[in-house]
Amino acid sequence: MIGSKLLTLLKTFNKYELNRLRKYVESPFFNENDLLVDLFDLLDKFLRSNRETVEQEDIWAKMFPKVPYDDTKFRRFCSDLNKLAQDFLAIEDFKSQPLAFESYQLRLLNSKGLDKHYLAVERNVERVREKLQLRDAMYYYNNAMLEYEKHVYLEKHSVMRTKKINLSSADFQLDCFFLSLKLKNYCDAINYKNILNIDAKIGIIDELLEIAKMERYQAIPAVAIYYQILLTLIERDEEAHFFNLKRLLNANNFKFQQQEMRNMYIFAQNYCIKKINTGNPDYYRELFEIYQILIETNIILNKGIIVPWDYKNITSVGLRVGEFKWVEKFVKNFNQYLPRDHQKNALTYNLAILHFYKKDYTEVISLLRDMSYKDVFDALQGRWLLVKTYYELDEYDALDALIDSFRIFLRRNKSISKSYQKMYLNAIKFLQKIMKIPYESKGSAVKLSILIKECNPIAERSWLLQKLEEIR
Repeated sequence: MIGSKLLTLLKTFNKYELNRLRKYVESPFFNENDLLVDLFDLLDKFLRSNRETVEQEDIWAKMFPKVPYDDTKFRRFCSDLNKLAQDFLAIEDFKSQPLAFESYQLRLLNSKGLDKHYLAVERNVERVREKLQLRDAMYYYNNAMLEYEKHVYLEKHSVMRTKKINLSSADFQLDCFFLSLKLKNYCDAINYKNILNIDAKIGIIDELLEIAKMERYQAIPAVAIYYQILLTLIERDEEAHFFNLKRLLNANNFKFQQQEMRNMYIFAQNYCIKKINTGNPDYYRELFEIYQILIETNIILNKGIIVPWDYKNITSVGLRVGEFKWVEKFVKNFNQYLPRDHQKNALTYNLAILHFYKKDYTEVISLLRDMSYKDVFDALQGRWLLVKTYYELDEYDALDALIDSFRIFLRRNKSISKSYQKMYLNAIKFLQKIMKIPYESKGSAVKLSILIKECNPIAERSWLLQKLEEIR
């Protein structure tokens, strides 16, 4: 089979990019070996055919019909084409950043003394800057480089005749770049420590925090947002930080690249989840509103794809706040944006849980009965939803049989981690105890409530307590 390195790279290209890459490979300025054009054409044909594999001997035979296969030469061809493709990506990315591209042009024209050319590019830079919406860290870095090149030009041509220099402007832009990136790094470092127990050392942060809260820097979206994220991480009890962050994110969500904006919102989501986990259900509504913004702005999508975990979480949060019609519309409309192999199961499960919240239990059973589980977590969620459904229907005979099979599934399936196994086994144990409450003393319900609250780990704690409360 063709070396995975080259094919893995080419498979990330869409049809438009493949067409552009061919022109690049065909250009003698970048490539003087016509055989690499032949190799690319053969691989391009393979990629567009959607075949699973291609053998290097077959490609060689089409390139050299009468020459025995030479593995060393073929690997060299693949390596050279891989290098061309990587260079192409770097050039395309560089050209997609107009301020960075123009600053290099200004530097080169400045160094060659081409003043007319320089001034023409400078005028174009101003037009680009006026139209550009992005205000991420790299925007300020590129601005700093541009302002510095202007300073160099003015120093050469007019500093002796006027007081106009661009050094202060260049320095301010550099401060904005440095501050926003350092604050981002510190936010990430705290997150890594909280989640992964990895302690990343970020220097001079106390001094930078004092600078970042100055009015001139708070006017910079990247600085203001990461500063506010930081406050939500280090002063968790002060809820005003979260609402300030939410306001800043919603006002500036078009000023950053999609992935960075998504990561910023994740900090806000995590704050909501922590509040919910510490007993503040009001934050379900806040979390739901964040998801609504992510959907309306398409920030939730990454290259046109929604992550299955996000799809499920959005459904769950929407149901928690009683937005049934909104959830149904979301589940059906966004199913097409899931990876293709997740679409059928995700649609079935999320519609089933929607019907569960609507107390349409017969429809839940109908949907889940025909569901084929390809993923162990899908199987866990689907089986547990069935358990809850049979309980709500008071179908205790069917429920007993289902619980027995679920317990066997949990103990025999090696793909389920010990923690998940214990969570669901505990949930089953307490559900069976709840089913016995009507036949026992009232005091046993109080004791059981305490045990459920103290048990860790346990799945569906809040639902179990709700069912217990209904009986009491």
